[in-house]
Amino acid sequence: MADIGKMAGADKVYIYRIHHKAKLAHITHEWKIPGTTLIPGSITSFALDNYGWLVNQLNNTETIFIRDVGKLPRAALNEKKTLTEQGVKSLFAYPLKIGNKLEGFIGIEYIQSQSDHSEENVEIMKIAADIISFSLERKQSEKSLKRTEQLYEKIFENTGAATVTIKPDTTILMVNSEFKRLLGYRRSEVEGKMRLVDLLDNKDQSVLRKYHHLLMSNPDAVPTNYEFSYQERNGDIRVAFMTGSSLINTKNCLITFIDITEWKDNQFIIDFDLLNDGNA
Repeated sequence: MADIGKMAGADKVYIYRIHHKAKLAHITHEWKIPGTTLIPGSITSFALDNYGWLVNQLNNTETIFIRDVGKLPRAALNEKKTLTEQGVKSLFAYPLKIGNKLEGFIGIEYIQSQSDHSEENVEIMKIAADIISFSLERKQSEKSLKRTEQLYEKIFENTGAATVTIKPDTTILMVNSEFKRLLGYRRSEVEGKMRLVDLLDNKDQSVLRKYHHLLMSNPDAVPTNYEFSYQERNGDIRVAFMTGSSLINTKNCLITFIDITEWKDNQFIIDFDLLNDGNA
């Protein structure tokens, strides 16, 4: 901010960010020329509706230059009153946008004397605004990505079924709590260290490899559910229904499985009883 102010020969430089839901603009950064007590601080925040002329100009023009605040148009009465009370004689303002959406603006004020329109000042503001807009966009993207990751993790963790993500070679990337409970492994034992195929009974390993390959090349050819036998950490063999789907823009897959061992055992008992009844 100080560099912008010094290069522009300004008395004050600031950045306002817009809070769209609240319809407010909040000051986030401010620099004032040192060595004088004549430069007042900027307004901490203001309602966008009270400064409609300024907001409209920022939305529709690249640069606002007001050489003489006293000559602002009638549509800018609130802007004129506020700037006059602040002792501002001239003002440059440059919008900060992400895409076409106004997210704030940079202001450069001249209080001790008026300023003439300067292409150099316009270029300084444009470069600064582009850098700040890029930083805001990157920060917003990072926040959006973090929210998406948190949502994904929440869904992943609360599916109600044992769930894993695997690489093309079936190396386990991530597991949820139900997986740990069902198989008895800790995350540190399996994530990035074990392959899902190695947890299956020998007779089912080649089938998983086949289905996993098809899932990447021809998803429609893969059954919606398929039955596999898997081995718990303690060595017990159990049975599960598995469902697989490819993860968008990756070669990885999401696998969920629900243990059906007890159901299979009960079904066997029922079938056995029915068979005996039929032979009686």
